[in-house]
Amino acid sequence: MKAQTHQQMMLLMLAVVAIVLLGGFTNVLLGATEEKSKREACKLGITLASAGQVLSFGERITRLPCERNNLNFDDEDEKTVVRELAKRLHLCALMIGEGKKNWPGSPYFSELLGGKNLCLICDIVSFNKKNPKPDFLTHLRSRRPRGQELTYQQYFMSLDNLPHKFATFIDVDIDPKETYAIYAVGSKKNKAIKWAGTIDPLRPDNSVEQALIFHQVKYLHQNCDEVLN
Repeated sequence: MKAQTHQQMMLLMLAVVAIVLLGGFTNVLLGATEEKSKREACKLGITLASAGQVLSFGERITRLPCERNNLNFDDEDEKTVVRELAKRLHLCALMIGEGKKNWPGSPYFSELLGGKNLCLICDIVSFNKKNPKPDFLTHLRSRRPRGQELTYQQYFMSLDNLPHKFATFIDVDIDPKETYAIYAVGSKKNKAIKWAGTIDPLRPDNSVEQALIFHQVKYLHQNCDEVLN
C-alpha cells in the first residue's frame, strides 16, 4: 500500500513538472508568435505606405503600425549578444523591405512632414556596463542570417545595388556603457541623405536615400527629423 502511494506521489510530481514545463514552453511560443505578428503588421503598413495607400479611412496620419522593441542584455555571454544583435538587424532590414519599398516618399504621411528625414525604430538596445566590448564585426563576417547563403557582412553589402540606394551603417565598435538603436531612415523627398561621417567600416559610402543604422541613441537626432513609431 505504501509502495502504491509512493508511486502515485511520484506520478503526481512528474505531472506537475510536465505542466510547468509545458506552460513555460507555451508562453515562449506565444511570445514568439506575438512578436512575429507585430513584425508582419509593420511590414503590411510599410507595403501600403509605399503603394500610396491610407489605412485610416481617408485621414492622413503620421505614424506606422511598427512597435519598437527594448533589447536589454544583462548576463548573456558574448556569443549570445552578437548573435541576437545580428538577427535583429536582419529582421529590421526585412521588415522595411530591404530598401525596395519607398515608404519615406509616400503620400501616406502628412504634407506637414515636408522634406524631413523620416525614421522607424526597430530596437532600443542596452548592455551590461560591466561586460567587455563584444566582437560584433567578426560575427558579421563569419555568420549567416537564417535562409541566406551570404554572411551578414555580404548580405548587408549586397543591398547597396538597390534602386533606392539603400545601405547599412553599423557601429561595430560597441561601447557597453552606451544605449544603441537599430533603425531605418529615409527622405520623403527622395533626395540623397548626407551623413556626417562614416560609422561603419563595412560601408564606406555616405550618400544614400534609405539606410539601416545601428548606432548610439544619443546621435539619433542627427539622422531623424521625425520618428514614425
